[in-house]
Amino acid sequence: MTGRMWPGAVVALATLSALALARDFIWARSAPATKITVLDEQSRLVREITSDRALAKFDELWSRRTDVGLGAIQSHSYKLQIVRNGRRTTWHYDPAGLAQVLAAHKRSVYLLLSADELNTLLDITI
Repeated sequence: MTGRMWPGAVVALATLSALALARDFIWARSAPATKITVLDEQSRLVREITSDRALAKFDELWSRRTDVGLGAIQSHSYKLQIVRNGRRTTWHYDPAGLAQVLAAHKRSVYLLLSADELNTLLDITI
């Protein structure tokens, strides 16, 4: 054999790879946060959350968000770095309660239903 791969094997490997990525994405989304870092517009530290109680409150408030569709947040006042399962995801955050994951291409914008309470937890004042 000259190193050629059976076409079915290529499809199987691609499928397994996609399933592994999906599994990691789901685990990262459902896992509790282990650290939250809040940065202002100049990337200065506003607050770092590491206590179990505050992280649990953050997860509760963060879970109360709704997808309002593709777009862009006009004000990128803050960045939230959320660590789950050892993986950090950075979000743009507008204290009006809008959040969008930092990405090279357009992503959904989310509306936080408890923005005032979340802002207090994050030490963000408007």
